[in-house]
Amino acid sequence: MRMIICLGAALILTAALLAQGPFGRLADPTGDVRSVVWNPQVGQGAEYDMTTDNGSKVHVILVIVGKESVEGQTGYWLETAVNNTDFGPIVMQRLTTLNAGRLRGGKMIVQLADKPPMEMPSGRPPRTRNKSESEPESDYRNTAVRVGVESVTVPAGKFQCEHWRAKDGSGDAWLSSSVVPYSVVKATDKDGGAMILTKAINNAKSQITAKPVPFDPSILMGSPRRR
Repeated sequence: MRMIICLGAALILTAALLAQGPFGRLADPTGDVRSVVWNPQVGQGAEYDMTTDNGSKVHVILVIVGKESVEGQTGYWLETAVNNTDFGPIVMQRLTTLNAGRLRGGKMIVQLADKPPMEMPSGRPPRTRNKSESEPESDYRNTAVRVGVESVTVPAGKFQCEHWRAKDGSGDAWLSSSVVPYSVVKATDKDGGAMILTKAINNAKSQITAKPVPFDPSILMGSPRRR
């Protein structure tokens, strides 16, 4: 599933954080947000059906719900909603900036099922990185070869796409500049994973409407896993 994770880690970030319990990484602001081709536009977004290499499925909604200045740069509030998880509906907002060709995640708000939205703690030092470990590129095209231009039909409609193939043979992506926020129309990997655009969203509104409260682990611990 490596290629799909590299293509759109933000698509499954909320569910992945919860899966690494007990909720510890929810409070970790240093998790990098990866993209294919970052294309943020406030009020627009996309819905995807994702299939993992083990056959499990998840539906994800990605929208840009706002923006603000972050140290002289424009940061965009990326909202990720995942519906079919062990914990019920999850919505996450993250203030995301593009810096030196890589996306960075800043302030983060998480709403778990019917619990109040919580603002995650910030200010923790970055994780140490092995010197031999290179940081992934935020732009997928930098690690892929352009195959050509192709017409691709998905549930969201027909799109004229650039077809890119990973240099390491891990998968393919079909990209369109008309898709927000990651430009992905379709992506597949060699292990059977897939990501398919089901709907382009205009006039998007945030699913988080209440005022966020400070992070409280006891609120999360009161949310049992769904069977």
